[in-house]
Amino acid sequence: MGASRGIALQGTFGSTEAALLVDTAHRTKMFLKHKGERGSVGLTHQANAFSGFAQGHHRHYRAFTEVASNGNADLGMNATFHDLLFETTFKRRDQTAYVECYLSWRDPLGQWNVRRVKNRWFLQWQNRRWLYTVSQHRPADEAAHPTYRHK
Repeated sequence: MGASRGIALQGTFGSTEAALLVDTAHRTKMFLKHKGERGSVGLTHQANAFSGFAQGHHRHYRAFTEVASNGNADLGMNATFHDLLFETTFKRRDQTAYVECYLSWRDPLGQWNVRRVKNRWFLQWQNRRWLYTVSQHRPADEAAHPTYRHK
């Protein structure tokens, strides 16, 4: 959580952390988080909405969830094996549910990222000198032929 041009109070009490942030427009953000040996749970308040979150981990696996008072929710998991990260998240936004997938790895050519978000594909490759991105402009369900952009 961050505040721009405001004040923040933050404290840690053993394995519990709390913060209160107030910016110059008098917007407040608060969070309370308790860390355990295998994960953490917490509550947040921001922009008149409350949310609860939890995450747990074991070896190469991590599971996480967040449920907000406005009906939005996330439930996901990720796994890492050497330099390969795979993550999938079930999301609910504005009465619509969808799945996001993310895959990332490194090899001698550079770092690769592949994402699937709301029925669209995104690919990114980066090495020390170059960055190349390909993104699907229109999903396949909206057009007879999906279109792509690259730069």
